[in-house]
Amino acid sequence: MSHKLDAAVWAKISEVLTHPELIEREVARMRETEDPGAEMLANLDRQLAEVDRRIANKRKFAELVDDDQERAELAADVAEQRKGRRTLEAERVAIEARTGGWREKQHGLERTLDWCARVAGNLDTFTAEERRQTVLTLRAEATLYRADHTPRAELAIHLPLSGAVALPLGDCDDRIKDSVTT
Repeated sequence: MSHKLDAAVWAKISEVLTHPELIEREVARMRETEDPGAEMLANLDRQLAEVDRRIANKRKFAELVDDDQERAELAADVAEQRKGRRTLEAERVAIEARTGGWREKQHGLERTLDWCARVAGNLDTFTAEERRQTVLTLRAEATLYRADHTPRAELAIHLPLSGAVALPLGDCDDRIKDSVTT
């Protein structure tokens, strides 16, 4: 069954790759658009630098303080600043995870277009690794429904700016149904 679904998915992806205007538009838009996380990351980097500066200043001041109580208060303040820094670092990691890979996604789409140009529409010559990379780059998701559902299967590709693009596998329904009954 899975090899039939895989074949149906690759057939639909091949249609997209044979007429790659959708991907070409996406790459063009990505080239014109700044990485969505760049501004947020730059802002967090400024905040982290400011926290580091404050911590360094408090430590220098603590070296000059003779009063144990005041030194303890400075140590507590530095500890609080470091806690805030860890929070900012975690936020930075989360933003990178959410928006990260922007350029990698763009390069993956560009690579897919290059492969398509190289094989000049003869997508059957894609190697297994090129097929795998293409499916991963397009973030293709196939959904197989119960036998009484129409359509039996659907495919969606996920592009960085356009989001999910539904690609009906309707013309593949017969192949998938046949594989379930055999």
